[in-house]
Parts: sequence; structure tokens; C-alpha cells
Amino acid sequence: METLRCRIGDLALVVGCHLPENTGNIVKIVGVEGYQKWYGVSGHIFVWTVEVTKERPLIYENADGSLETLMEGPVPDQLLIPISSDPESNELAKYILAEAIKECERLEELERSKE
Repeated sequence: METLRCRIGDLALVVGCHLPENTGNIVKIVGVEGYQKWYGVSGHIFVWTVEVTKERPLIYENADGSLETLMEGPVPDQLLIPISSDPESNELAKYILAEAIKECERLEELERSKE
């Protein structure tokens, strides 16, 4: 059995996504989906239910190629880096959060420039 990175209630940074628009999103772990198949991964992996912490939705690609945006949805544990609330880790957490926000803003600006 694998060791999970996150637990319910954690804040986490989304990384390494198939859809790059999701990378850098800050989410809160709110529930358990359990072990399931996930696109691009062989076998079953552990998946959490997460909600976004900013007005930047998660984007999912459906089997027919259409895109769906959700403010709450499933994300595999292996695509999440927890942001610790441990006082010793606060400086690292603040840095990660600041960098993630910069990346979110950069991606949003890039998207606006395409319109």
C-alpha cells in the first residue's frame, strides 16, 4: 500500500497534470474518491475530492474530447503537493503559495491574450 501525501483538510498544490491549465492550482482536500483508474496512469491510484481555493476552476477532459470546468472534483494524490501548516514549514509553504499564485496569474494572462 502506498503512503499518501495528503489528508482531508489539507491545502495542496496541483502539479504534473495532463492538462497544464490545472498545474499550479491551490486546492483543499474535502473528500475521498478512493482507488480508481486515471488517464495516463496504469493500474489504480488514490484519488481525492478537492475544491479550488481561488476562482480558477479545475479543467477535465471528457472521453469525447470536450472540456468540463468544476470548482470541486477528483485529483489523484500523486498530483498533489501538500502545503503544510507546520510552523517550521511555513516559509516554504508561503514561497510555494506565492509561486503558484504567480503561475496562475501568468496562465490567466496568457489565456486572456489569446481572446
